[in-house]
Amino acid sequence: MKLDTLLIWPPFDFPDGFYSNLRAYDPPLGLLALGAYVRQFDYNVSILDCNLQFENADIEFEDYLKEKILPISQDLKVIGFTTTTPSVNSCYRLAKICKKILPDVQIVFGGAHASFVPDEALDTGDVDIVVIGEGEITFKEILDQNDLSTIKGIVYRDGSQFIRTPVRERIKDLDSLPIPAYDLIDMDKYRPILGAYKRLPAMMMVSSRGCPWSCNFCRRPVGKMLTVRSAQKIYDEMKMLSEVYGIKDIAFQDDVFTVNHENVFELCELLIHNPIDIRWLCFARVDIVSFDLLKKMQQAGCWQIMFGVENFEQSILDGINKAVKREQIFQSIEWAQKAGIEVRICMMVGNIGDTEEIINRNIRLIKQLGPDYLSVAIVTPFPGHDIYNWAVKENRISTYDWDKYYGATPILQLDTLTPEEITSLYRKMTFSVYFSPKFILKKLISIRTVTELQNYTKGFLGLFHFYLEKIIFSLLPNRQVDRTIVKKEEKNRELSEDEVKKRIELTSNYTKQTART
Repeated sequence: MKLDTLLIWPPFDFPDGFYSNLRAYDPPLGLLALGAYVRQFDYNVSILDCNLQFENADIEFEDYLKEKILPISQDLKVIGFTTTTPSVNSCYRLAKICKKILPDVQIVFGGAHASFVPDEALDTGDVDIVVIGEGEITFKEILDQNDLSTIKGIVYRDGSQFIRTPVRERIKDLDSLPIPAYDLIDMDKYRPILGAYKRLPAMMMVSSRGCPWSCNFCRRPVGKMLTVRSAQKIYDEMKMLSEVYGIKDIAFQDDVFTVNHENVFELCELLIHNPIDIRWLCFARVDIVSFDLLKKMQQAGCWQIMFGVENFEQSILDGINKAVKREQIFQSIEWAQKAGIEVRICMMVGNIGDTEEIINRNIRLIKQLGPDYLSVAIVTPFPGHDIYNWAVKENRISTYDWDKYYGATPILQLDTLTPEEITSLYRKMTFSVYFSPKFILKKLISIRTVTELQNYTKGFLGLFHFYLEKIIFSLLPNRQVDRTIVKKEEKNRELSEDEVKKRIELTSNYTKQTART
């Protein structure tokens, strides 16, 4: 077997029992897109999902390379890793093993985390190249073994120096890209998060790239410019997934699915007049939907929509640069419910300015609105966020241990809430909604399939586990701390002025770079 590139989906398991019970295995959509693109140029690609392949990647990965890859490595040019912040430490560990076993193969990092802090990856000495933003064209040119100085959109090592090449222009015509290479993975092993599908098998899709808004808690690794696949191309992929893999439920992972109303209406018309046995869900902002659009989506098989509400307090919404009014939140939820679409709302705890009173007020409003699902996260200042740069500068980061950056651990130090209070309110928001008699009765009445019954049972058990953790947490002594003091043991170490400046410059520069197009 000839192998030109091995693409690696790094291992990651949520430390929090609640998340572990709700999540399934996400498909490596970015790697599937990358693989499909370079295969057009006769490159042979393999994808290794460490989450499925290994019980303990740190131990088993080296044996895998020696037994499976080394014997066929004569043509191997590149090993590519996709990085997220909570999985990047795993990437670093595996990259070191790759360099030891296959020292002549280029190690390339891409993805959200590496795009914003490429120097961190190169500093390890095990990473040769970091791809910034969209990777298809750039990765193909790396495989072509072009002179690195001529390849746009990368940072690479040249001896002891890091070289940054000019910005890679965005791919404006997403229809020019092939359908992701789903055949490179075992499709039966993947599904969306619990509550994001009603029937199996289920899969995730992406139909657009970029986000035009500037919320301070969000990073845009490919930029603010929105590019959208045509309705026909989206329909064609949905039809292929149905006919080839038997997919019955699709969760669109676009940052904001409903930006281009005309395209969504056209997709809905295709689905209505040329039916596929598929139901689907998507994410949206409350300020870019209408009742007519939602009704059309429901007729075309959309059964759930997730609104990024974040907070009901207008001062908090303004502070995070959400650019919506709370009245729009109420109106859009009402429209979706009237259209017959289930509503999932996403809330955050621990924004700058959050207080216990504000969070409790949010809880009351959530229960009044009666969404079908609730997703709650603790504000996490990922590299690339505006809030991250502010927090670094103001010495508000409690730890730079990326393993803890998964949305359930307080990282941001606030004046108004202690880390313990943030954690307690995060758990309280989850339980106040999911354990209310009204919510439980609503879900019991709504069950129509065995899959739904299984999902609700699994979700309840996960929540119950989470509830036990909450009780244990509440009984721990010395929970109250002075919120004006950042405990030394919560920090890896204090950053020097030069280190603070470097971190801010790195993420600021690459935020601008990825957003420029």
